[in-house]
Amino acid sequence: MSRVDPQKARAGTRAIASDPIPGALFAQYSEDGAFTPFAFTTDPSITLQAIVSSIPLQATRPSCAENPNFPEWYQPSKKFDNGDCQKAIEIFNNDYVQTHEGTRYEFYTSKVSPIHGIPAQRVPLKFAHGTCTVAIAMRNQFNWGELPHETPFRSAPSDVSSFQKIYQGVLEINNECVEMDGQPGWYESGDLNSIAVFIWQAGSDINQRIQPSLGGQGAYNTTQLLLDTA
Repeated sequence: MSRVDPQKARAGTRAIASDPIPGALFAQYSEDGAFTPFAFTTDPSITLQAIVSSIPLQATRPSCAENPNFPEWYQPSKKFDNGDCQKAIEIFNNDYVQTHEGTRYEFYTSKVSPIHGIPAQRVPLKFAHGTCTVAIAMRNQFNWGELPHETPFRSAPSDVSSFQKIYQGVLEINNECVEMDGQPGWYESGDLNSIAVFIWQAGSDINQRIQPSLGGQGAYNTTQLLLDTA
């Protein structure tokens, strides 16, 4: 791995952490706000991924999509029906979270190949009931400005997390956006915060555009699981 002398780091570069392993991770920001992590370490056996994985990222909160600022997240003239999001969340929990528990997966899109040598899951994945859809995708599938309150960020093409951790993000969105204000929302997840977790309206433009991936380990069109029940 190439080494970077922190004393020679350019302006716009700042150290994120140096513990608990011998090394430092720096975040370099370009003029357009793009984020590039790079590492300095005295031990060549330590990889960038090991440094990143050892650093607890700053805690995040769900970002809600306010109407009319994000109309593509809403189904025109229709609100979330009571209980629909809870049922969509239950589908996700029953079919993925309970099955895979805390197993860590590499999440990726069809445009890239897994690189970490662990179980892999292609996204997007969607879980729907009635007026509500829970979705998992990569942040780089969205253009700048489509994700509410997003800060400048360079998303990795794949990222590692567990369905259990993603499920916690879904619950946060439901609690702080859907139940409190009847709004869709999203939450960043993954070791590199490159996974995007969503709750949005089933009839929204963004839900129609982000279609589930067919193929990959365990991936299928979950919107067909439960469309209309009493």
